[in-house]
Amino acid sequence: MSYFCANSIRISKDKKSYQVKGGDNNLVPRSNFWTNDIPIDTLLYNIVGGGIQFVSRTNPTMLLIEKLVFEYNEKWGGDWNDATDLWHSLRSEDNDKANKFNEEFLTDLFKQLKQLNPTKKNYVIYISDRASYVQRFRNRQAWLTYSKDNAKKFHKLVALEKMKGYDNAEIKEI
Repeated sequence: MSYFCANSIRISKDKKSYQVKGGDNNLVPRSNFWTNDIPIDTLLYNIVGGGIQFVSRTNPTMLLIEKLVFEYNEKWGGDWNDATDLWHSLRSEDNDKANKFNEEFLTDLFKQLKQLNPTKKNYVIYISDRASYVQRFRNRQAWLTYSKDNAKKFHKLVALEKMKGYDNAEIKEI
């Protein structure tokens, strides 16, 4: 199944549409282009259904959207086999509950995007079993330091994403 690998997203100023930058997953080499405007009310449907997948793990905006989609998908519940899950519900035209749920998602998304400051990097990753901090990442490996001053500073959402690969890791605010 083909899907769109997005490495960047931008939402229009009037909040009625969005565009993603990237390319199709099954093309080599993958192109990198901005899509045409996509209606904003299809954002939840496209991400839950797997039509768009975010490949960037360092973009706070994309990580926030992914986190919210996961939370709303868990909140909805439902079963895939009975077609009561969020994707099937958003796909049907006559489901008022799903449409209200989508509007609630978009309202929450815009509220959190307004509060998001992607340039604010005031968190470090501490690995407790080694008593050290992450200094930098390269090729899925972390270089460590014992000094908190030399540790790499991350946005909170990026730090939470990066620490997933390490046992006994936690983020600390500076």
